[in-house]
Amino acid sequence: KTKTEYVNKGKLGQAVVFFQLGKAKLSERALANIDDYVTNALENEPEKVFTVVGSADKQTGSASGNMKLAQKRCDAVAKVLMEKYNVKEENINKVAEGDTNNVYPVIFLNRCVVIK
Repeated sequence: KTKTEYVNKGKLGQAVVFFQLGKAKLSERALANIDDYVTNALENEPEKVFTVVGSADKQTGSASGNMKLAQKRCDAVAKVLMEKYNVKEENINKVAEGDTNNVYPVIFLNRCVVIK
């Protein structure tokens, strides 16, 4: 099946982009991952409302610093959605979780933003 067919059936539910320690800059790999997901999503649902959930790993930094970093990561992804894909700001929900919801057992994988 094509990626587009998976989007239609709700099976392409999210994308994850990873960041370097203490950084909110999107890598070329992250941008390619965003492009694949967002392009397919918008082809099937032009007015899609995206949720971007930013995280930081709990083994580095302070809770307040990690929350700020998670917000910067959300902002970086939201900026790409608005500037490159013309997603309206009101169609982006940003949720910064800091280090409060580390879902991956490998700590460094929690330096991410999940796009839904």
